[in-house]
Amino acid sequence: MREIDGMIKLIKEQILEKGDMKDGVTSIDLDQIHGNYRTNQPIIGSIGGLFLQAVHVVQAFFEAYALPAEGEEAEKQKEKLRAFLTLDGITNFLHYFLKESKFDSVTFQVSQKMVHFLQGHKLSLTEVYKLTEEHVGEFKKIFRAFEGDVVMRDISENIAAHGVNKEVLDLVLDGFVEILLRKNPASGQLNQQKVDQLSHKVKLLALSEDIFEEDVLELVHHEAHEG
Repeated sequence: MREIDGMIKLIKEQILEKGDMKDGVTSIDLDQIHGNYRTNQPIIGSIGGLFLQAVHVVQAFFEAYALPAEGEEAEKQKEKLRAFLTLDGITNFLHYFLKESKFDSVTFQVSQKMVHFLQGHKLSLTEVYKLTEEHVGEFKKIFRAFEGDVVMRDISENIAAHGVNKEVLDLVLDGFVEILLRKNPASGQLNQQKVDQLSHKVKLLALSEDIFEEDVLELVHHEAHEG
């Protein structure tokens, strides 16, 4: 069995077969709750959008890995989970997630700081893959800060309250960075052309300088208290 097949089997057993799958759910672009500040356009929103959905899937595997293994078969499953919970494993999962789902994109709202950082390297938001290795660390630092998305920043600063381990959050974020960089894991089953194509399904959208994030955060807090 290929590694990717084993991972798919685990996802079906641990997530899909225990859940209630609604028809057409993977064909919907699930936006962040603020709809990326678009106006006059209907959205289907969820706190954290598609990104946080992926985080919760990985969190489920993280919790399964933490359970004690009893017996040879359980040890084998635990070893598969260990391989899954690596940067290569998560990147493979995200490639599969992007390839099999019918939505157009996973969108990250980023700050003008990110725009200026990339411009400083003569790059646009669609050219992250051109970053040299020495500048990837700084990109990740800005990306993880969620400075362009006040909702995700609030979530990341209080991640335990959302039932997510900080290690899991950072691992999934790094996986999306690998996709933006068009990295193909050694254990991956896709050719480089397909990896390049999938990178277009992860979009960085710049936060307009005329949007006041504090107003959005106040609205989110108000809606949370109301229901």
